Amino acid sequence: MHHVNILIQGPRDAGKTHLLRKIIDRFGDEYRMAGFFTEKTGGVVRFRAWDNFEFMDNGPSDILYDECDRLVRTSVFEELGVWSINRAVDKADLMIFDEFGRFEQGCDGFIHAVKEALDHKKLVIAAIKMERNSFLDALRGRKDTLLFTINPLNREQMYEDALRWIEGSLPMD
Repeated sequence: MHHVNILIQGPRDAGKTHLLRKIIDRFGDEYRMAGFFTEKTGGVVRFRAWDNFEFMDNGPSDILYDECDRLVRTSVFEELGVWSINRAVDKADLMIFDEFGRFEQGCDGFIHAVKEALDHKKLVIAAIKMERNSFLDALRGRKDTLLFTINPLNREQMYEDALRWIEGSLPMD
């Protein structure tokens, strides 16, 4: 099978992050994985780099914005975001990013790092917001990308479908 990256889109609370975490649980003992997650804690959204061998839940992090989108720190994408993507490209067999959205549009370094990761021959699995902007539309339009649209009714089927693609794309020992 030729190299295909996987993008998972869906509305808020559809299960995108849950699906990524299930993929990590399934393949984490067999493959080195790295990337980033955004997570909401204490009224703010943090950008958190992670790696399943060194710091799954305790990697470097920084605040992106509060619940009302009042504090958007694009420097987090350009610094920690680029670092976490480049680290994943260098060290991981499987790159997982959660999630790409609207705030990244003006972050040229981050967008370049995402493109480099997708162009790499290692598998990228990423959640993306289900909205339109030039960054997300460019990701969806890539010929090396398979787009899954998840919702609360099909999330288990999407997991099974994603597993089949991932198992066919990862290197065998």
